[in-house]
Amino acid sequence: MSTDQDGKMAEGEKANGDSKTDEQEQASVVDESEMSPEEKSLHYKQLGNDALMAGHYNDAVGHYTDAVDAMGNAPVFCNRALAYIKLENYGLAIADAEAAIEIDATFAKSYYRKGTAYFA
Repeated sequence: MSTDQDGKMAEGEKANGDSKTDEQEQASVVDESEMSPEEKSLHYKQLGNDALMAGHYNDAVGHYTDAVDAMGNAPVFCNRALAYIKLENYGLAIADAEAAIEIDATFAKSYYRKGTAYFA
């Protein structure tokens, strides 16, 4: 938060210290209808990553599923496999790891997720 000499906040800043203006906040709202399948997949993957890091594994699975529906790729299947592993749903984790291997056999993390699920 920036202030002038009199201690007043700069124009467009909010009292809580958030420097985003209302227009910037509205622009940050995602309009899925204008997104390409790849952009949708990346958006949902990031939501899944955030949920996974917060320990919200069921939410993460949902977001990763949305990413797979938009445009499934090996990293998304692997991330969903990790969420399934955290939920102790090893059968679905193995299935996702195998799907990732089918998509990209060079993506090493797929084999790691599959092995982790088998040995859990």
